[in-house]
Amino acid sequence: KPRKQHKKMKRALMALLLAYKLKFATLIPTMIGGLVLLVSTTALAGFFFAIFAALLGLRGN
Repeated sequence: KPRKQHKKMKRALMALLLAYKLKFATLIPTMIGGLVLLVSTTALAGFFFAIFAALLGLRGN
């Protein structure tokens, strides 16, 4: 009987581990997507800032 209980516990642990792995597998693309969004937003802001600075520089002359 203790052997059967051990097997049940091991199966439950494997299910938990699998769920954790799946959660981690879905978390990675989300993190990558967030990073890409952050980088693109920063690049866009930098681009507009460069245009703004160029316009101010041209207007000054």
